[in-house]
Amino acid sequence: MEGTNPALAESLALEDRQRFPNSPDAEERDMILVAALHNKRDLGGAKREAWYYFMHYPQGRFTEYLSRLTGLAEVAQ
Repeated sequence: MEGTNPALAESLALEDRQRFPNSPDAEERDMILVAALHNKRDLGGAKREAWYYFMHYPQGRFTEYLSRLTGLAEVAQ
């Protein structure tokens, strides 16, 4: 959905983060949010949310993907 309707994906991801902050799917949700913002051409928002992802999931499974997508280096641990 983040590719075909990034505005809806962003909205749903933000609502999910607010309602279910500790969801087992939180890591994937936060990756989807970054991708949705990137696809909306909101590069500042995508970078901001990528930093959020890196800080919350330093060994996250989407770290390399988000680093390539946004041009940011992941946080070194």
